[in-house]
Amino acid sequence: MSKLNNAVYLTGVKEIDKKLATLEQKLQKKVLRKAMRTGMKGIQSEIKARMPKDTGATAKGVKVRAAKKQKRGSIGIEVRSQDDNYIAKWLEFGTSKMAARPTFRNVFDEMGDTARQKTEQEILKGIDDITEAK
Repeated sequence: MSKLNNAVYLTGVKEIDKKLATLEQKLQKKVLRKAMRTGMKGIQSEIKARMPKDTGATAKGVKVRAAKKQKRGSIGIEVRSQDDNYIAKWLEFGTSKMAARPTFRNVFDEMGDTARQKTEQEILKGIDDITEAK
């Protein structure tokens, strides 16, 4: 089955890089994961809103999860359909008898920049919260 490879990369933001460098590795990961999850929640809710609803099971199966395969030193969060929900894959990519009705790709294309900006804001907020607590 085909797989989407859309991604939002957050690199080269000097303010975030400097502030993250002041935290220990464990706290960096905590802040980044929380911020990335928050950024992707908007995409998740929009996908659920646009997903065709016959029984509602397809929309309920859209989840925000940590990415399984990660390169050393990188953290990933993904919005995906549950593995046993093949209907979402059929809708996204189509079949030999049905045209594709992409929801994930369209939402990601429209909201990717918004998710990145929200993630940047949440990272800065998380770093400030940790440094204030020290």
